[in-house]
Amino acid sequence: KASAGAYFSLFLLANGTVCSTGYNGNGQLGANSTAGVDTPQAVVGLAGVPIVDVAAGSDHSLVVARSGAVYAFGNNTVGQLGIGTETRSLTPRLVSALAGQSVVSASAGRLHSAFVTESGLVYTAGGNQYGGLGLGYTNGSAVATVSPQLVSLQYVLAAAAGDDCTLFVVRSTPATTAVVFTTSSTGTTLTGTTSTGTTSTGTTSTGTTSTGTTSTGTTSTGTTSTGTTST
Repeated sequence: KASAGAYFSLFLLANGTVCSTGYNGNGQLGANSTAGVDTPQAVVGLAGVPIVDVAAGSDHSLVVARSGAVYAFGNNTVGQLGIGTETRSLTPRLVSALAGQSVVSASAGRLHSAFVTESGLVYTAGGNQYGGLGLGYTNGSAVATVSPQLVSLQYVLAAAAGDDCTLFVVRSTPATTAVVFTTSSTGTTLTGTTSTGTTSTGTTSTGTTSTGTTSTGTTSTGTTSTGTTST
């Protein structure tokens, strides 16, 4: 996976390593300096930590570890790193406020961030001048939301942070994975996740085990009726 910010880029390799390149004026490359680099370099502070997602904002970076932990680095003028301060970080910092939440993906906007958990919850942090954090209110331009706040949503699948707005993909109900097979004298019926076209009358209904097979059409008076065995 790759993610592009303003004049810098993040690359997630197949082995879980994160590399960064480009402009680094606020430490968004995670290289413990503000010097830019022309070719991708591994983020040393993440060595030995398998990463599953990366997100480049305007000039801050978010990475999600396989363990569900989140690390952030770069610009932090309005708390977009979610680390509890407004101080930038030149190296990856653990977002401790999300400890135990098992984050699966992150999205970085211009001055804010969004984090989606395995349980379908979503947290946001950073600038909220126009209500982009989805918290139901706006902050003044000088007010920072420095720690991730829970958004009043459930069953969130993904988040996308823009310049001053955020989009959430939400399923309307909890996912259903159960498939139920039942067997009766009229055949086998599949229910729970299939439509009427699969479990309809034409497959499992009287169309298979109906009176056309076992009904009076075989054992009826047409075969054993008065016409054959009558007085």
